[in-house]
Amino acid sequence: MPISVRTQWRPDPIVIAEELNTAADALTSFAPALAGAREVVLRDIRSNFEGKHDPGGSPWRRWSWNYRDVGERTNVGGLLVQTGNMMRAVLNRLSWQVTGHELFANTAEWRVPNRRGDSNDRWLWHQEGLDNRMLAGTEGLKATLGAEGITDLEGVGENPLPRRSFIGVSEDAEFVIFDIMDEFVDNAFEVVINPKTGFAQRLFRTPRGPRFGPGF
Repeated sequence: MPISVRTQWRPDPIVIAEELNTAADALTSFAPALAGAREVVLRDIRSNFEGKHDPGGSPWRRWSWNYRDVGERTNVGGLLVQTGNMMRAVLNRLSWQVTGHELFANTAEWRVPNRRGDSNDRWLWHQEGLDNRMLAGTEGLKATLGAEGITDLEGVGENPLPRRSFIGVSEDAEFVIFDIMDEFVDNAFEVVINPKTGFAQRLFRTPRGPRFGPGF
């Protein structure tokens, strides 16, 4: 009596290959996830301006004693929000550009009007801080400040401009971004165990629902 052995792959390897190709196509660009990460970063930076602290949560230094009266009178939004132009420039979504694998800030878009109607890099001065030694060795910067009529503000003479960082990502925002990226990858494909059959199966999530296997 002849004996035969028949094998059958469950699921069909061809189906698995097709679904893996689908997952690979979905992972060629992380732009959707990075666009979500951009919203997290912008929200985080806005919270720095509103809370007057750096990305790590440390409060910004208050105004120097000989600038306090001027600052309280002219800064409608408190520290670093004199007119709001700099904050709006930094939070401009169009300046935060997304590619298939990168989110980056085009800081050239952050140049804001000064008193003469030109533009400057004031955001960088606040982000990094300026002291008298830096001013003494930077003739171009002194000329810019002088042209703006800045002689009594922080950053000139005996008023060093302290570092008040607002660009960066807090620890909480990092966790949210990690979750966004993890979910993006998980939605492309994942390995699951069918509780009824015990077979390991690849579950592909798409806008139309799971493409293979039960939708647990």
